[in-house]
Amino acid sequence: MELPSCLEDYEPDLVLTVDDRRNLILGLAQDGTKTIGRFITEHSDNKRSGIAKLFKHLRTRLDRQVERAREQIERRFKGRSKGVRDELDEDLERMTDGGETEGSFKSQIHREIDSRLEEILSRDAVLNLIIDLDEEQTETTRSWWARLKDAFWRLINYLKELMVRFIAWLKGTSATGKRDRSMGKQPQRMASILLNYPSGSKLNSRLDRNLNNVLVSNSDFKRVIDKDIKAAGVKKQPDGSRISWQKHFHRDRYDTEVQKAINQRIKRAIKREQRRLAHELERRRRRAKRSQKDKTQQELRNREMDSRLKQLEKQKSDELNKLKHEYQEQIDGAVQKALENELEDAGYLQKGKKNELLITSRLIDRFAEIVLSDELQKLPTKYSQKAGILGMSHGVYEKKKFRTVSDISHMDIVASLVNARLAHPTHRHIDDSDIVTHREIRSTISHVVLIFDKSGSMEENDRINAAKKAVLAIYKAVKNKNPRNIVDFIAFDSTVQVMDMLSAWHSSPSGFTNTGEALSMARRLIKDSQADHKLIYLITDGLPEAYTDKLTGKPRAGDLEKSLHIAVSEAKKLRTINRLKLTMILLEPKERIYTEAAKSVAKAAGGSVIVTDPNELVTEMLTDYIEV
Repeated sequence: MELPSCLEDYEPDLVLTVDDRRNLILGLAQDGTKTIGRFITEHSDNKRSGIAKLFKHLRTRLDRQVERAREQIERRFKGRSKGVRDELDEDLERMTDGGETEGSFKSQIHREIDSRLEEILSRDAVLNLIIDLDEEQTETTRSWWARLKDAFWRLINYLKELMVRFIAWLKGTSATGKRDRSMGKQPQRMASILLNYPSGSKLNSRLDRNLNNVLVSNSDFKRVIDKDIKAAGVKKQPDGSRISWQKHFHRDRYDTEVQKAINQRIKRAIKREQRRLAHELERRRRRAKRSQKDKTQQELRNREMDSRLKQLEKQKSDELNKLKHEYQEQIDGAVQKALENELEDAGYLQKGKKNELLITSRLIDRFAEIVLSDELQKLPTKYSQKAGILGMSHGVYEKKKFRTVSDISHMDIVASLVNARLAHPTHRHIDDSDIVTHREIRSTISHVVLIFDKSGSMEENDRINAAKKAVLAIYKAVKNKNPRNIVDFIAFDSTVQVMDMLSAWHSSPSGFTNTGEALSMARRLIKDSQADHKLIYLITDGLPEAYTDKLTGKPRAGDLEKSLHIAVSEAKKLRTINRLKLTMILLEPKERIYTEAAKSVAKAAGGSVIVTDPNELVTEMLTDYIEV
């Protein structure tokens, strides 16, 4: 989300403190316009600074708007995250439930089989299972003709059974009791079954029932048992008379056959249940497999959801960071624009041809003032106060009555108002006789030429910056003494250039030291001057090592002896100029020859030499200028 630029047409008020302006001017002069951004950063947290106050004011304007934008981003991404989660929930609803492994389902099925077998062998359901087993097999495997035939024989057997019961009833109670007692003497036979559980344990269960009574009381059960016995002995006696014979005459054998048939029936019923449960196992196994697949898909979807949520979170974080960045950019931009406008209004900056910001001569002039002020604080009081450097800016003045119209520009307003009030309290006007002016009683003009070496060697130990600061400080001292004083700047290396203050400050070191040509240029500038005092200051760090060929007008380097000879010759020509003083300042001479060369040049012009360190250069030059 792009933050609307509500500060685009807003021009904030920036009030810089004295210290702010001073530090800013120093930074602009020494580091150029790039110092603006650093200055803003350094002063944004300083509560006393106008920059910090402007930051606070701009944040107040933007905070509400930024908060609304942040809330919109939060709501939008909250909705997107909810959409991702809802999409995942819908996918999960379409998946089959599960989550258990195939092994867990097998264990569950085995437990169900064990439980089912116990039900089969411990309740009356075993009879129904046996009967249902026969009917199920009959309905599914036999033809209609066989089923019809079976029904017919069931009817015959049923009639035969009725006949047997009727005959038994005719025999009377005694016969029945005798028969019952003979049957009661037979030991009750219990069906004993040994089966294996699917889970691996053993099942040893007894059917706690009198199967003979079951055969009598349940005709369906008797029918299916007789059918099994008949099927087992049909090869020996196809007509089925064996069963009837055994029932009446070989009861023990018949009971044994019945027990075998019941055991077979129970085993068949159990196997049927095992097959049914095995099918259930397979069905659940397939479902478990699908569930496992769905679980894998669910895990993939979960990971996908986590990835998408993380991506959304990252996008949200990026947008919030972008919003914060835009917020800070707008504030920084507004502050920088306000500061640039303030500096442009003050005349310290101006727009170049490509709309870039450039420092002006006014800023360098103000910088020179600051340098001079700092250096004067290091000087003894007698030097700082001498020659009116810190006093009147137009020479020496005295308070006098108004005489000519030209004096009106020098009127002392406070003194004039006091005179008018004392002379005529009721008359609210200032008469000519009330006006007090500052009349200049003495004014001398100086012409100063500031020459500084900008050869390649001046880059060492930052000598070039020390020289440029020194000429700016002297320039400001000369101008403070009398604004009508004249100051020229000459920078020289292999060539010589007359510069203004701004160009002099921006000059950079290169080439060789052409001292002779620099002195020649200074002589041309000052020889026709009408100034009362004429001064030349030449700052260098080495020997004259280049000269200008008079025939070609091009510089030549390498002949030290000739270069020194030409420099001395040009220095002698300065003697012809009245009221001229030459001062050479030698920075960090490496050998004695450097000092001797400087003295020979200065002696030729009737001047002096100062040997000093770059850090003491401004102090030495100011002291020398004040003592002139």
